Amino acid sequence: MTESESGCFTWALNYDNFTVDTFAGFIPDVTPVKREDSQISQAFTQYGNPLFFFGAVDADYSLDKLKKAVSSGGLAKVQAEM
Repeated sequence: MTESESGCFTWALNYDNFTVDTFAGFIPDVTPVKREDSQISQAFTQYGNPLFFFGAVDADYSLDKLKKAVSSGGLAKVQAEM
């Protein structure tokens, strides 16, 4: 490890050098939008997983399909609730 890397590593070990994000630990209550949440989750399973994790599909085509599925699944309503 170089001297500069060692200095960065030592700096990163000090918790006082960091601040907690205001959204850390935020867990939304999706009860009012449970149906929409379920539809969005299904859209990510169907279109997002092959696109993001597997890389097995055309990116442009699949991203458009994902956007349409999430939008029609109630994304605006979920965002308003959050």
